[in-house]
Amino acid sequence: MRGYSTSEVDAFLEQVSNALEEVLTENENLSSRLKQVEGELDKFNRIEQTLRDALVVAQGTAEDVVRTANRKRIILWMQQSIRQKKF
Repeated sequence: MRGYSTSEVDAFLEQVSNALEEVLTENENLSSRLKQVEGELDKFNRIEQTLRDALVVAQGTAEDVVRTANRKRIILWMQQSIRQKKF
């Protein structure tokens, strides 16, 4: 008899089917993991932005504190100068 052996073709098709099933399962698992990691990345990006915003506020507050301290220093110096001139 000429041609392909039915049992060999069936065995080959079974191997292909099993391999395809494994690939599809792995693809499904990887897609699920990718969605999870993308969610985590989004969460960390939001945290990073919150920290950046907080840092900007902290820097502004620090600058305000320095300006206020300098103004108070000048006022105290002026008050002291006035007191010295009175005496």
